[in-house]
Amino acid sequence: MNDNKSLRDIQALQEVCSVAEKKFDYLLEIDSGHTRRAATIFGFSGVILTIAFSLYPSGRTFIPLFFIGVSVIFASLLLLAIAMFSRKLQIEPEPGRFSDEYINRRYEDVLLRLISQFCGGYKHNKRIIMRKAIIVDGGVICTFVGLLFVALSVFVN
Repeated sequence: MNDNKSLRDIQALQEVCSVAEKKFDYLLEIDSGHTRRAATIFGFSGVILTIAFSLYPSGRTFIPLFFIGVSVIFASLLLLAIAMFSRKLQIEPEPGRFSDEYINRRYEDVLLRLISQFCGGYKHNKRIIMRKAIIVDGGVICTFVGLLFVALSVFVN
């Protein structure tokens, strides 16, 4: 009876560990998606700036709107660069250190420690990812507002 309860406890811990690991992996996927989105919009902003500066010398732009648009696009480039190169996620546990500490421990202790590490890393990483999402969204908005101003500077003139 006691062995059966112990086995159920271990299975429950394994299931909790599996769920925690899946949630942690999900956050990593979201982070890489934000980074890809930031890099794509960063490139798009660069193309917009190239086109904008090719229009400027020909005198086809209304100068105040043009400078506002270019400034906002530069702000978006700054935001997107911050998002792409921002704080790295906490990947816990570190395999080498973890294996050194837990190589001779009971299986239940190892699972409990993994669950604890995944939960702590999840909370930390979720905060970082939420900030990154706000920064990327701000960069996207700035890019399109800047594009709008640059386009208006061409059409107003």
